[in-house]
Amino acid sequence: MLEKLTFFALRVPEMSASLEFYTDVLGLEIDADETVPGFYTQFKLENAAGLALIHGLDQDGMDEAYDIALKVKDIDAFHAHLIEKGVTEISQPRQIPWGRTFVFRTPDGHTLRAYSSQASEE
Repeated sequence: MLEKLTFFALRVPEMSASLEFYTDVLGLEIDADETVPGFYTQFKLENAAGLALIHGLDQDGMDEAYDIALKVKDIDAFHAHLIEKGVTEISQPRQIPWGRTFVFRTPDGHTLRAYSSQASEE
């Protein structure tokens, strides 16, 4: 069901200080096409999972300092599978600009995001 890990974001309390570190110290280049200034900054990386910074520490019911996204082919089928297996749902599948997503909690308390880049056939 899982295709691959495609995205890793760090939730940061102070975007400008974090951007300075990632650009000036680590030398990463900002992907302006995938960035929402002040809220979400994605970096350009070749042949790697996406890396981004998100301003704010609690969004979509995620209370971790990171946002890991796992790509699946069929988000609704994967959601139903997890619910059937008794996995704790944090948010139900919903449409977003780049596909559909939902958040769930692992048995050890971590939150993970699943997504599909395809729009729902609703």
